[in-house]
Amino acid sequence: MQLSQLTTILELVGLLLIIAAASIALGMLFAAAGLAVAGLGLLGLSWLIDYRANAAARAARVKAGGAA
Repeated sequence: MQLSQLTTILELVGLLLIIAAASIALGMLFAAAGLAVAGLGLLGLSWLIDYRANAAARAARVKAGGAA
């Protein structure tokens, strides 16, 4: 496993923990708000993962001389 992969995994775990903490904190006050934060946080994290994967694939294509 490369260092960059380990860093990416640790970043994603950290983001999941932040989402969990925020949803639990809000869930103590309002259950619906806690669920909303958890859902939106996971949706945002999913978008971030897809964005980074697409950017990496696009950069690889450009480096290989293909069309962007």
